[in-house]
Amino acid sequence: MINVRLIPSLKPKTSYIFLLIALLISNPVKLFSQDDTDTTFSQEYESKLIGRFYFSKKYTALQFKSLDHQPIRYLPSTTLNMGIGATYKFATLNLAYGFGFLNPNREKKGNTRYLDLQAHMVLNKKFIVDFYGEFYRGFYSRIRYDEPYYLRKDLNVNVLGIDVLKILNHKNFDIQSPDQSHSKQHFSGASFLLGGEIIGGIISADSAIIPSQIEESNQFSFEKISFYKIAPSIGLGFKLIILKRLIFNGAISTGLAIGYTNLSLPSNEHLDFFYFRPDFNFRIYTGVMMGEWNVGMKFFNERTRFLTDKENEFVNMDIGNLRLILSRRINIK
Repeated sequence: MINVRLIPSLKPKTSYIFLLIALLISNPVKLFSQDDTDTTFSQEYESKLIGRFYFSKKYTALQFKSLDHQPIRYLPSTTLNMGIGATYKFATLNLAYGFGFLNPNREKKGNTRYLDLQAHMVLNKKFIVDFYGEFYRGFYSRIRYDEPYYLRKDLNVNVLGIDVLKILNHKNFDIQSPDQSHSKQHFSGASFLLGGEIIGGIISADSAIIPSQIEESNQFSFEKISFYKIAPSIGLGFKLIILKRLIFNGAISTGLAIGYTNLSLPSNEHLDFFYFRPDFNFRIYTGVMMGEWNVGMKFFNERTRFLTDKENEFVNMDIGNLRLILSRRINIK
């Protein structure tokens, strides 16, 4: 699936390079030519084009939590985008832009400069593949609600990762939402999922990541975090169809993360340690099927949790995408 974000702040040459990368990672060839789906459970529409109109908002957010002080959450001022897209057989193209009238008063939260290369795909109904390429600079937080937003223009997040899950019951179950699926399932269903995830990245700032008015106990006093995670995963995919019109489908997965974290302190001291901790990912779609038309909401969130050098102290990083979608199947033959 291609997701092209037009970002005016990027230089043209850089934009072309990242666009080429997005095309390469988002248009995989069909891995398996044999389609062994049981047609008793679904009706195929591969001769039809799926067109869509949607609103989308992507994000990469950070949350620092400790028992000794209030949690602090850093959010990017990403744009609400409006776009169009199409799917034909295994190829998908989406084009979106964050128009100004959809994002009033964005400057109060800072203008985050970012390139978000999320790609969420289902390959031949057998594999779920999620790719993350997150490059963000500039975040905001609300420390006290009676004060203006606390802006951190120097805070950077750079993350790369991939998550692959095998759909064990793919013959009788299609996890794709109606806005992307060429088949219409007649019955509810479910499938176990098995796979794994690899993700790594760097969080850095020009000074301590947590402001001094919060950092009274000298915790979270680091300027840079490097982290890597490998997580064998197990999950459950599901689809609930009510009265042949209402649909609720998605997947929930968890894995025991084997993680490594490196902390860089202002004193040029470095702390290294490994940890084991479960993480959770989920994707949800809920909507209404009206013949060839479908309207619904899709929400995806991937969480990575990594520990610091103190007990009861950790950082959550959430990568996600929220969409409102209107789609239609169009017969092109």
